[in-house]
Amino acid sequence: MAVAHSILVIFYHMMIREQPYQEKGVEFFHQLDEHRGPDHFVRRLQQLGYQVIAPAS
Repeated sequence: MAVAHSILVIFYHMMIREQPYQEKGVEFFHQLDEHRGPDHFVRRLQQLGYQVIAPAS
């Protein structure tokens, strides 16, 4: 079901923008991960209700 939803979202954006599908490639996702540092994951864990204690340096 999730794959079908993803395909529909892609199709929707293609129709709205009147552009053909463009594969973003692996580098696109690597760049996204670079912007997400450890702070991002700490905040996400805290949002889920976990108490995060950073190790002493």
